[in-house]
Amino acid sequence: MKRRSKLSIAVAAGLAAIALCGCAVTRASADMPPTSALAAESLYQDNPAMSTMVSASTGKLAFKSDGGYYKHSGSDLWATLRSASTPNTVTAIKTIPNQNIATLRVNADLCGVAVEPSESGSFEFSYIGVKEAGDIAVETAIKDGVLTVTCTGAMPTEGYVNTDPDFRVNTVLVGVPTGVLQEIRLDCGVGSLLVNGVDVPVRGIGNSGLIRVTGNTISASVELQCDRGVLAVQGTTVSAPVILNARNGSVALTAATVTGKADLSTKNGSMDIKVDQLDNARLESRNGSITAEIDAVGENVFAGVENGMLKFHLTKEPQNLVFHLSGGWDGRWGAELLKGWHDGYTVGTGKPVLELSASPNGILSFTVN
Repeated sequence: MKRRSKLSIAVAAGLAAIALCGCAVTRASADMPPTSALAAESLYQDNPAMSTMVSASTGKLAFKSDGGYYKHSGSDLWATLRSASTPNTVTAIKTIPNQNIATLRVNADLCGVAVEPSESGSFEFSYIGVKEAGDIAVETAIKDGVLTVTCTGAMPTEGYVNTDPDFRVNTVLVGVPTGVLQEIRLDCGVGSLLVNGVDVPVRGIGNSGLIRVTGNTISASVELQCDRGVLAVQGTTVSAPVILNARNGSVALTAATVTGKADLSTKNGSMDIKVDQLDNARLESRNGSITAEIDAVGENVFAGVENGMLKFHLTKEPQNLVFHLSGGWDGRWGAELLKGWHDGYTVGTGKPVLELSASPNGILSFTVN
């Protein structure tokens, strides 16, 4: 018999949630972080003010350089941008033979870049859905086993890029020989960066754009952080550690099975998790929100917010679980917790452990089907 429990504790708090499928951020409104390794390493930390609207699930990005502001309800805008585009046209740029290249470094601003396996033994570069070659400048350099690719779009008042394979627009495709690379490093300004099906460690930093790592199997570590952008990992089986950290931005994790350690955090942003089996994870948001939809948890899973909202949905009745709650009004949850659910509630063997927290000043909604 299915059971549905719901716990809601509401405290007046300013929530700075950023929608994954339509966020608008400007440098003027962002709570800028102090100088950090992220800020010091990015080529684009001093970019001028820019508004962006991002779809984490599809890799599309719209941006304005005139100080305009995108509304969150942007479906009509996406349709307009799509209808004005000519996607998937292919223009070859260059081919670089493998020269003992072990690391690929990609820098991108005002454009899209997709890194995918090459069918040849060389690095292949092509424009996809780009009207004129001059719209995106592509520079390459090789030194000490590192291939650096810098892609820079022209500075229009408004721009649109899409790295989705079905509708690629204003994107540079970088084809990578199989079994060559040991690491990929990314630096994203206002742009959309995609690593798809290249299962090597990925490290990335972002400014106001989108960085996505996708693939059926993700068995190499992923570590991404951003200032005001969006980070996403999408796969079927994720067996490697995943670290996603966003300041004034959003993160997303979508997969069937996640067995690697997942360490996700946001500040002044939002987090979206859709996983069938989540084995070992720590999900944290400050001044933001977490929305998690999970079939089953394994090992230890913690999800907590400070001054934000946590929506945690177990889509299946757990067979083995110990359930912990922390935070709330001075650590007390009160009568809102329905009968049968309490701190320490145990099902079956009492393992794995699921712990939820909304403290201080949080809203918690926990449901089980």
